[in-house]
Amino acid sequence: MSKGSPILKVTFQMDFNDFYNFNMHVSKEMIDKSKKKVTIFGAVEIVMAVVFLVLNFTSQSNSSLNLVLAVALLCMGLFSVLFYPAFFERQLSKAVKKTFDQNEYFHNDVTLEFLEDKIFETSCVGTGSVAYKDLQKVYRLGDCLILRMSKEGGYVLPLKAIGEEKIEQIEELVRRKMDEAELEEAEELDREADELAAQEEEGAEGSGDPLSERNGEQ
Repeated sequence: MSKGSPILKVTFQMDFNDFYNFNMHVSKEMIDKSKKKVTIFGAVEIVMAVVFLVLNFTSQSNSSLNLVLAVALLCMGLFSVLFYPAFFERQLSKAVKKTFDQNEYFHNDVTLEFLEDKIFETSCVGTGSVAYKDLQKVYRLGDCLILRMSKEGGYVLPLKAIGEEKIEQIEELVRRKMDEAELEEAEELDREADELAAQEEEGAEGSGDPLSERNGEQ
């Protein structure tokens, strides 16, 4: 079956910086929550370590066990507090780069055809499509246009590879198609509600008591 002539068509390759920025963007909420928990836990450990040290040095009998425990807590607390600013971003960058380097999808051309009802993708791994109604958001992120399909996935269209004029055309087209799809969905829900109400009304009329109706006529 022919997919029809595209309204717009673009071909591009993913850039690592754009890929990295998108991954950091979609992971930000999860990272912030985790960072907050780890930092609070680390601060509690540091406070406990200080308390143990103070008690150990001010008490009459110094306990080597308390000292070891305090030092261990202090080290764990400092690591927890410093983990995200000092280590996490570097580790995440390495993980994202490894994914980028090992996936041939990011090193070959990706073609997107914007049809009347969907976006059709052709790449080195095959073909696929997504309906406009299944897109969640369309927005700019740095020098990219993001067509968000899920919480963690979407198309990243680089401005430098496609051009500002084409990006603006795509953004306008996709937003319009999403609005049309949303309107059609709302109209469909209204039709279904009207049909259900009509069926319930017919059922209520058909369930009347003939004897009561006759008595009422007399």
